[in-house]
Amino acid sequence: MQNPADLSLDEAAAAIRKGDLTPLDLLEACLSRLSEVEPTIRAFATIDADRARRDGAALTSELDDNGPRTPLHGIPMGLKDVIDVAGMPTLAGSHVLDEEPVPEDAPVITRLREAGAIVLGKTTTHEFASGVSTPPTRNPWDPNRIPGGSSGGSGAAVAAGECLAALGTDSGGSIRVPAAYCGVSGLRPRLDTVPPDGIIPLSWTHDTCGPIARSALDLAHVWSVMASDPDLRTDLPVSEMTIGVLHPILSMLDLEPEVEEATDDAAGVLEGEGARLRNVELPPFKAWDAPRKAIVVSDMFAMHKEAGWYPDRKDRYGEGTLAFMEGADKLTGTDLALAHRTLRALRRRFLSVFEQVDVVLIPTTLRAAPTCEEAERRTAPSEQPSSATFVDTRPLPPEVLRATGPIGWCGLASVSVPVGFSPEGMPLGVQMVARDESTALSVAARYQAVTDFHRARPPLDRVASA
Repeated sequence: MQNPADLSLDEAAAAIRKGDLTPLDLLEACLSRLSEVEPTIRAFATIDADRARRDGAALTSELDDNGPRTPLHGIPMGLKDVIDVAGMPTLAGSHVLDEEPVPEDAPVITRLREAGAIVLGKTTTHEFASGVSTPPTRNPWDPNRIPGGSSGGSGAAVAAGECLAALGTDSGGSIRVPAAYCGVSGLRPRLDTVPPDGIIPLSWTHDTCGPIARSALDLAHVWSVMASDPDLRTDLPVSEMTIGVLHPILSMLDLEPEVEEATDDAAGVLEGEGARLRNVELPPFKAWDAPRKAIVVSDMFAMHKEAGWYPDRKDRYGEGTLAFMEGADKLTGTDLALAHRTLRALRRRFLSVFEQVDVVLIPTTLRAAPTCEEAERRTAPSEQPSSATFVDTRPLPPEVLRATGPIGWCGLASVSVPVGFSPEGMPLGVQMVARDESTALSVAARYQAVTDFHRARPPLDRVASA
């Protein structure tokens, strides 16, 4: 058998079920991988190896009597550090919060533990989930590049084999962007499908919690537990679906040529599996940037005021997040009313496409992961005007989330999967966007059944020696 840390969750679950692999052996393989690459990748904010080993031993013993509880039995997982885990602090990548362990698990973590998942630790996040770089985490495919964000630690940890699945949160792309940049798969579910208790929000109107893993089948195993949906399907027939493809794609999204080519190739693969392709035109993606971010930062500002963090702990915020707060403080009621009106109109136009198609294929990002130097240069704080049109608040360049942001406001499900590589060898992703998780996961699973991009692994030999 290959190194268990390089297995997909689905493969590991099958090996555990057959008795070819124990939860404790799988955990030790992930811990060994973590010790090799974590000094460079830095994907974890907190690790609890002692409790993980105790849980792994108990779950291994339990197999002899009862067999696996679910496919998550004995699967090591990372959890984004905005989600409460009993006995660990929730710091949200910030110095604003106190380093006191929280007393109980968030409900979604309780569901995972009951299914047999092993909590390995808390993965890094951009401060309060408000950006796409996730410092200090690095991309396993190239440590000189960012992993994306804000769930960058989750994406990097799964790609590197430090864990087989992880949870992230997604407001405008925070699961899907790191999935694309790190060459793994990620599900942004619909709104209000997972209890929000015990999860620090970025935006009440946009936030969801979802899984990152190596394949769509892996995502489905985790999502079935998260959503308490044991009957979740990933085998809906793609041959009976109509797939929407953007036309003209270049006028809607300013893509790098390799991203356009990979997206077209993915559509061709699905057509080869019997799907009908239909050209669709969506409202301009750039039109969403300003009004969507105005709502997100106003939500964030209100939550931090209510929690007593801002402005009381103003001196503890990072420079970029503080710029968000100060920009949001200048927004007026008129600004927000106009933003809502614009978004409602854009949403109607976007959703009308689903009267013609079952799924829309949309690139996840416009280009591959930038270098850390490029990200730092692009995200320097800038002066903010006092209007909803300000929105370029850094450290969140609008174009990074341009293809992912609208989907959250529309309340749709979206799965990002690997679809190829840039000329520099960095992963590229495409989204399967649908009205529900089963449809999006079924299309993603069918695509991965006949392609191998999700099986590629980063060159960790140079990461371990960096």
